[in-house]
Amino acid sequence: MHTPEKIIIGQYRWDKLSKYLYPNTDGGDDSANNGKSLTNKQQALLQCLYDAAPNTLTREELTLSIWQSEHISQESLPQLINRTRRTLEDNDKSIIINTPGIGYSLNCITEHPQADLTQADSIQVIENTDDAQPINVVRSTAQKPRLFLEKKKIRFAIVALIIGLSVFNAWNLCSAYLDKQAFIKTRFATPCTNIEKTNDSNKLKVTIDNIECIYEKNNEIIYCL
Repeated sequence: MHTPEKIIIGQYRWDKLSKYLYPNTDGGDDSANNGKSLTNKQQALLQCLYDAAPNTLTREELTLSIWQSEHISQESLPQLINRTRRTLEDNDKSIIINTPGIGYSLNCITEHPQADLTQADSIQVIENTDDAQPINVVRSTAQKPRLFLEKKKIRFAIVALIIGLSVFNAWNLCSAYLDKQAFIKTRFATPCTNIEKTNDSNKLKVTIDNIECIYEKNNEIIYCL
């Protein structure tokens, strides 16, 4: 039977399924009254940092993953991090670590039951003197958050495509509106009183400054009498 891993963050044990933080004690009470509930944004922040640990994520990668966009309306990333630090009692900022000019990383420990350690080549084992206790393991640095960069490129391509289609549709709409206005103006325009029909359907009589002229439609020629 598979035993879930334990994620230790500072003085708390993080339950990813229930989004709760429980005191990290051997006989801890995993009840809602004994734990701290995380908001959806706090849960998303810890999940991103945990998936990338021990690597550092940039502010852009965190923002894109948590808010699914580059625009933040109510709460900025630094505000979310400070609020999460207060929840974790991370007063010395040693849990959510800020690397100036680079980004943020998470200092955590993942505990696996000894029976589940079947892939020793993918993790670094820290020896424990008591075989009955779980063995602490540290995530391998081979995992790199390339997925965030790929998602960012895909989203940028989709946004660019949507903007291009919107501009194209707007141009077609504007062109159709101008053509309609031109048609209406021509359709309901007042006929010129200086042009008269003749017995010859190919000719029109045009009066210019009291001078009568004949316009031939086929040849597009006008001559005055």
